[in-house]
Amino acid sequence: MSSDEGCRPLRAKVLLPARGVLTEDGIPFYHLIRYALKRNHLQRVKQCGIELKIGQFSNEENNLLKRNWERYATANNVDCSRAYEFAGGYSREMDGDERINLLVFQNKTNFVPAMCEGLNDRTGRQVISRMLIMYHPGEKNRPEWNDELEEQFEKLYAEGCSSRAISIRLQRSKAEVDYRINLLRRRTEKPCDFDGYDTELTDSARQVLYGFVTKWLLPRNCPSELEEMLPEKETWNVADFALLQDQEKAISYLPWLSLTWKMLRPVPVIKKFWLKEVERLRAACERFDGDTEKATDACMPKLPLISVGEYRRALSLFLEQKPMFPSRIDIEQLQKRIEEENLVGYCTNGLIEGEFLKRMLCGHIVNFRHATRVVNFNCVDWITVLIEYLTHLDGSLRKWHYSMKKCRERKIPKVTFTVNLMKQKCLIKVAMMIQ
Repeated sequence: MSSDEGCRPLRAKVLLPARGVLTEDGIPFYHLIRYALKRNHLQRVKQCGIELKIGQFSNEENNLLKRNWERYATANNVDCSRAYEFAGGYSREMDGDERINLLVFQNKTNFVPAMCEGLNDRTGRQVISRMLIMYHPGEKNRPEWNDELEEQFEKLYAEGCSSRAISIRLQRSKAEVDYRINLLRRRTEKPCDFDGYDTELTDSARQVLYGFVTKWLLPRNCPSELEEMLPEKETWNVADFALLQDQEKAISYLPWLSLTWKMLRPVPVIKKFWLKEVERLRAACERFDGDTEKATDACMPKLPLISVGEYRRALSLFLEQKPMFPSRIDIEQLQKRIEEENLVGYCTNGLIEGEFLKRMLCGHIVNFRHATRVVNFNCVDWITVLIEYLTHLDGSLRKWHYSMKKCRERKIPKVTFTVNLMKQKCLIKVAMMIQ
């Protein structure tokens, strides 16, 4: 078998069996590759009633994976110490021919299916990724998690240490510490009382909710299962979605978790708010004789985006606090000044204005830092740069901050000029202090 012939199946698309999940060789098709499965593959798995696990591997799964590797290595005359290499750990250090030869050998010997044997609720990608972690050279001398480590961990967590600080103290990965924190919270914290949340959404929060549903109703984003439930139309709106009788099933197809960061509310609360909006939309559809377009327009809030001029005024309020770092910004004090200056009335993604503007500022600082490669500016410096930069834009613009997500080449010279000017001012200030 030539190298090209041996490698082709590894990169080719996985062909689904005519039915079920097993290939002619009796191997689950999701055990054939180490890459992420596509939507049609996941649909087949779901149709066959198989629930794929997510999250960390259990001790039983880890032990089974070790046995699979030892069995594979013995059967194919491979040194057991090469586990990390076979999982792809040294692919960057290998030259092209070495990597191809290894892939050809793995393909001939069914490496990925062999590692997945007995792990029918895990994909090939999950198993090989876990193998990469288990056999990492840095893991060899690291002790297993034990009662002593658990006691140290709980003490550090009780003292208020961050997950990064705990990971350094215990010499464990941050991902593992985050996992332990989640387990500890489940054991010790009381369940959340969802009835304690506000009962009505602001127009800003409702606009975010409507925008989220609208986004996932676009043909390019809409899940195929949801598409089958919707009426036969070229495009859908939120009222079309609200008219679906089985709302519980319909909302299960949307990724509500992605809204929690924006709205600062848990998924059950967000879904509860959406069901209230469903009632409003259905009532509007009755008023407009089933016209979903008019019903959507009547119910969807239309708050404007923040303008350039409003943002410049807000940045001046940030400067009043003279924060060296964004984390030092006092949101309560900022919110009080925003209300005094009447800087309200724009969409804030459901947040209070102070929190919304702080998030926007942090994003712009990151973008400008990447565009200019400047690392020695504090928060006050960057706010000054932003104010200077915004003088080049029309103060009435409202869609300007979409282009600020990533500084474009035509705008970078202005930013660079402003930064260079600030550097000169800093140098002059330092020189005066020395004199």
